[in-house]
Amino acid sequence: MDARPRPRFERFTTIEPELLRERLKCAIQQSGGQLVGEVLANHAQIMIAGDRRHTWSPCMTLTYVSIEDESGSRLRIRGLFGPHPALWTLVATLYGFAAFVTFVGIMVGWSQWLLDWTPSGFLAVPAGLLIAVVLYLVSLSGQALAHDEMHELSRLVETAIEPMA
Repeated sequence: MDARPRPRFERFTTIEPELLRERLKCAIQQSGGQLVGEVLANHAQIMIAGDRRHTWSPCMTLTYVSIEDESGSRLRIRGLFGPHPALWTLVATLYGFAAFVTFVGIMVGWSQWLLDWTPSGFLAVPAGLLIAVVLYLVSLSGQALAHDEMHELSRLVETAIEPMA
């Protein structure tokens, strides 16, 4: 399990972007309604279908671009796992709230300290940090719950990029 709140991966392949798009579309269709997604020119978003989706179900975002390097022309595929976009917005907002509480606690506590008052504002700093730590631990537990679904999405990509026999 990746310790980052939004695990990432990077793959390289020699297939053409058009072929990757077609393979991804076919893989989504062949999932039997288990997966849904949208495949665009250089971007794809794939997630668990609605009837199987839980709060912790992952959403995989792919970006792919052709690159030229010392090993020739290749397609670089970057994947990013995260919660459903609506849930990710909530999590990002809560992280912002934790940062705000911490910042306000530092500013109020510092102002009180400069005025020779009891710096009780500093008490908000551990509260803000606690909120951030709890959010981080919740994200790790969500990853643990979504482990099998993340592997299912990863297998879809691996199948799409493997060379045809």
